Amino acid sequence: MSQRLLLAAALLLLAACGRKRIVGPAPPPAAPKPKPVSLVVLLEDPDKKTGRIVVQNAGGLAELTVKNTAVAIVAADQSPTPAAIDEAEIQRRFGAVLAALPAAEARFTLYFRENSDEVTAESAALLPRVAQTIRERQSTFVSVTGHTDTTGAGEANYQLGLRRATRLGEILKAAGVAAEVLWVRSHGEGELLVQTPDNTAESRNRRVEVVIR
Repeated sequence: MSQRLLLAAALLLLAACGRKRIVGPAPPPAAPKPKPVSLVVLLEDPDKKTGRIVVQNAGGLAELTVKNTAVAIVAADQSPTPAAIDEAEIQRRFGAVLAALPAAEARFTLYFRENSDEVTAESAALLPRVAQTIRERQSTFVSVTGHTDTTGAGEANYQLGLRRATRLGEILKAAGVAAEVLWVRSHGEGELLVQTPDNTAESRNRRVEVVIR
């Protein structure tokens, strides 16, 4: 290498060593990440009933029995403490989820005369409401289940329950309910509403239960 090139390289090295290093202000520290919070809220059922929720961790236990109360769980060793939560906050946090939930089932129980597929007068008065509920919900599945008391033989009671359910299905179809949404079946004396011994007449067991989804 020529002396001229060596001299140029030396000058460049000296110039680089002589530059001042400019250090700016240190960046601010990153904000701490918020701790994850699980929120448990007790809401009222569509039938205006409120259940019960128990929340427990290493820090303690909280029991929710009043509608629109909540527990925030911040850490496993921090005791959960119930607090009220208003409707506006519930809607802000969970409104989209609640709106997407399917409508709750609607249930009707209609009673029948003894050893007959004829609806009682009191239950006949409910029939327009049953048909209207099916139409309003645009239901695609309606369970119509016939039941009996324990008088008579088991097979005969199965057939009687089926006749009751079939009769009610025909009434609903005449009221404008589509046949394809009806699921008609019988439990006979297999699922008593009121537990009784065999060969016991019980009016509350002579029924058809309609579940609208």
